[in-house]
Amino acid sequence: MNILFLAASLIAIFSNDDVGTTMYPLLKIGVGPRAVALGEAYVGLSDDITAAYWNPSGLNDVNGLQFYVSHHEWFLDIRDEYFILGMPGLNGYFALGCVYSSIPGVEIWDENNEAQGTENLWSGIISLSHGRRISEKIAVGIGLKAVYEDLYEETMHDFAVDIGTKVYLSDKIHFGGALRNVSYTWDVPSDIKLGCCYLGIKRMCMLIDVTLPSDNIPSVHTGVEYAIHEYFSIRTGWRSGPYDLAKLGWYSGITAGFGITYGVFKLDYAFVPYGKLGVTHRIAITTGLHRLHPENSLLITVRDGETQQ
Repeated sequence: MNILFLAASLIAIFSNDDVGTTMYPLLKIGVGPRAVALGEAYVGLSDDITAAYWNPSGLNDVNGLQFYVSHHEWFLDIRDEYFILGMPGLNGYFALGCVYSSIPGVEIWDENNEAQGTENLWSGIISLSHGRRISEKIAVGIGLKAVYEDLYEETMHDFAVDIGTKVYLSDKIHFGGALRNVSYTWDVPSDIKLGCCYLGIKRMCMLIDVTLPSDNIPSVHTGVEYAIHEYFSIRTGWRSGPYDLAKLGWYSGITAGFGITYGVFKLDYAFVPYGKLGVTHRIAITTGLHRLHPENSLLITVRDGETQQ
């Protein structure tokens, strides 16, 4: 944690408001309707398979074989598709992720300002993450990413690393920190997220994060999740950035959504407004094979008739 707080201090000193000075914008997009509905305040919680994006140490809280698929509907028919496969291993948990983002019908013009028709542009990310607990109160995680962009006449690719940690102060209070998208070039939009999760109110989770990006000003994120029933949860949140709320409107900082759980299936949805630009929708389904809980297991004891051992 000391290393993360030191890095946070350095980024706080050197961060600036030169928005858009890095490439690969897909790396800035929040993954998962649940986390996004909570205002992207998720680094302190990160207890599902999308922890591979927010804080890989949170994968320690996931169990069993899981499969996750998500669809993001943006403006102008832009769409993002997310796939994550997770499984236990090496005293922790692995997650293999893939992201595909498509931009259809982009107009192409030549140097003489003559139309050359339209093209479909795309970008993608492949990642491998692992999280494990190293002590009763501390978990750590790491993720490796390869990112690619096809911009018609130009293609770009790069590599990045995520490093995260979670501190379980108690069953009710968790702290998290993540250094994300660290690369050997300055073209990758890296950031540091620090957050806290409070589970002290019955059926309610309260979250707060601070994000320190390399190409923007710091932003604050808050979220609340309330479980109306074990099968149904509602969520809402607020974020001060990275978008300019003064230009998009104050309500563009509000997020909302819900989650439904039925057996091994989980459905999550998020509704996120962007002011004058419109609204976006995210939906995801998670399923898999989970470990049996002790109350669903059978213990058979065999004793020797004479020694009773």
